[in-house]
Amino acid sequence: MSDQKSLAYLSELENAYEALVGAGALPPPKLGWLPGVGPRLVLRLLADASQLDSQRHQQLVRGLHDGAHASAECSVGVGQPARRASFLCVGEAIAWGLDATEGPHARRSYATNLWWSYGSPSSQDLHAIDRVQANPHLSLLGKSVSPQSEGNALFLHFLERQLSAQSPAAFGTTLFAVAAGAHARPAWQWNNEPDWMDVLRHSLPNKQRDLADLLGDFSVARALLGNRQTAGDWPELDWARPVGGIRFEWRVPFSSLPRNLAPDHPIEPTGSSYIWIDLDRITPQQSLGFDAHWERPVSFKWVVLLLGASGEVLRRLDVPYLESADQQQATFEHIHGGKALLICGTNIGGVSLHHPFDPDLEPWEPHSYTLHLGVL
Repeated sequence: MSDQKSLAYLSELENAYEALVGAGALPPPKLGWLPGVGPRLVLRLLADASQLDSQRHQQLVRGLHDGAHASAECSVGVGQPARRASFLCVGEAIAWGLDATEGPHARRSYATNLWWSYGSPSSQDLHAIDRVQANPHLSLLGKSVSPQSEGNALFLHFLERQLSAQSPAAFGTTLFAVAAGAHARPAWQWNNEPDWMDVLRHSLPNKQRDLADLLGDFSVARALLGNRQTAGDWPELDWARPVGGIRFEWRVPFSSLPRNLAPDHPIEPTGSSYIWIDLDRITPQQSLGFDAHWERPVSFKWVVLLLGASGEVLRRLDVPYLESADQQQATFEHIHGGKALLICGTNIGGVSLHHPFDPDLEPWEPHSYTLHLGVL
């Protein structure tokens, strides 16, 4: 590798550090110690690496805090864009320092959200968003890095704009920092309890019920990304408009009801499913009958949107969330005048009220549903 290319990557690493830690005022990453050199953040350039890989270096003398002695080292292929790789490297290093127990999936999502907030999203980010929008049935969370990890930064991005008025990425940073727990000596392996999702759940007044509503809100927000995006939806993600459209399980005309529908794939915890109903040949007196059944022990959150001719939301119809139910019925009236109905269903996960979904306990089980739709 030429010295010129090496210096270019080094320059981008310094720029990323300055943008996130200097201008962004994010906490600096824990720096490892190289004998004879001093503290350093390492970016290794490999000829055969196809994507970023970060590793932690932990000192043998452990502190009482999950982020006390963790530093990051990143490896990236020389063919990867230097600026993006550098932002992700510094972002994951910051995540290591905040809470070293969080898994690779969470760190990658956190770092990608930093890149979207402080960097310049590229075609790789378009592919990442397109991938998660094409597979909404997959979980937003996870333990290991997967093809979904970068695109799942959408959820952190949503939480920032929904729950925080702070600077970009400050809310996600707070979740990671609070999730860092104390552990007893001697402890040679970190225990990711609580994780950042536990912190989010316990920060909500009604915990599981409010989390279900929040996941329902996200299912609606991501449904409006892309070509159905209006001026007030995701303005900071306007660059994703060409590819951000959600995948529907079914698209059926209202005139074809009644029908029984089921998804192609079962829904993983925090994943969602979407059904589009074109409102053709509907009279003012007609309503939609909704009868959903799903597999125990999980619960589902259901939201129905009445959309106008330009894709704008005319009305939102929430099915009340029931924590321990496996079926729900509802009637949706006054739907004449709209162009379509969009049904959004989200698997909240968990095995009981006292054992909510934990992304660290892999593998988890997806669950399916059946939906009967009729004309009333």
